[in-house]
This record gives sequence, C-alpha cells and structure tokens, in this order.
Amino acid sequence: MTVGWVLLLLLGLELKHFIADYVLQAGWMIAQKGNFLAAGGYAHAGLHAIGSAIVLLIARVPLPALAAPRAPPSPGSRAG
Repeated sequence: MTVGWVLLLLLGLELKHFIADYVLQAGWMIAQKGNFLAAGGYAHAGLHAIGSAIVLLIARVPLPALAAPRAPPSPGSRAG
C-alpha cells in the first residue's frame, strides 16, 4: 500500500462525505438527526455507510478487512 494509494482512498472518502452531507441529505434528515427515535439520523448514517462501502469496493479493499476489523496486539501480548 503506497502513500499515493492511501491519499487517493482518503480523497474518495472525503468526496463521499461531501455527497452524503450536502447533495443527498434531505431536509427531513437534517430536522430529525437529533432525535434518536426518528428515522432521519439513521437514514443519513445509512447514506454514509453505503457510500463508504462503494468507495472501499472501488478501491478493492478486501471484504474480510471491512467485516472483521481487528485491534492490534497490545505490547505485552504474544502475537501469532
């Protein structure tokens, strides 16, 4: 993984964020984002999830890496 690849991936995710926040976000989503009982915030989060998945699939990030992220081992633990 090169620095250029990572920067291109970040650019794709930034573009996705702009599209989800300013192009696709409807007024009802904005109005309901603060209420956990309303669908607006969940629909908006869904836009971000779908957009992120599209960007990561275009970047050919392996699906197992997305489905089961693992925390790095702690310094004192045995890795392996």
